[in-house]
Amino acid sequence: MTLQTTFEPLYAPYVEAGHLLHKYGVATYDALTSDTAKDLYKIIWILIQVTFWLSVLAALYTLKLVRQLKAYYDAEWASDANRLIHWVITYPNRCRPSADPSDNLASSIEPLAPSTTDEISVTLENIQTSTNHTNTTLPKRVQTILNSKWTTTRKLRNIATFYGIRWRNARGEGKHLTNANIRAALAAYPAILAVL
Repeated sequence: MTLQTTFEPLYAPYVEAGHLLHKYGVATYDALTSDTAKDLYKIIWILIQVTFWLSVLAALYTLKLVRQLKAYYDAEWASDANRLIHWVITYPNRCRPSADPSDNLASSIEPLAPSTTDEISVTLENIQTSTNHTNTTLPKRVQTILNSKWTTTRKLRNIATFYGIRWRNARGEGKHLTNANIRAALAAYPAILAVL
């Protein structure tokens, strides 16, 4: 019995594993460097680039949509949300009895009636060409709006709604009348413009 025959059963599995590893390693290298694999790499790289640019476009369109929704919220719902917050904050004051009901601003503010489709919306041109209203006494609702702590824009929009001036989407979808346009439409009411 020789030394080789003694150790041959011990290293035979390692030799077999080395042959298999070499065989499959060479086959893997050939597969990875073949023309088919190179074409596949090109396709994968193109797909990665397309996916990246589609993700960028989706992010940009999402950002644009968020901005449009924010503008829509600011134009359509912000004043109503602010009115609700004001109503909630001033609730304790409205619960206390007051000697003079005109002291309580929140109790005198009534929500504006929604305009119906059969109402005639008065445009800027109609107001400018209408007869001059120089009456210095203002309706109670207008006085309440003018005495409120609202922003000038909100006051102008509420007064415009009161007088039937269409300010929302007046210049197209999402394009409302500016403060200057509303002031021009209210030129027939100089008493209002004097307070604002």
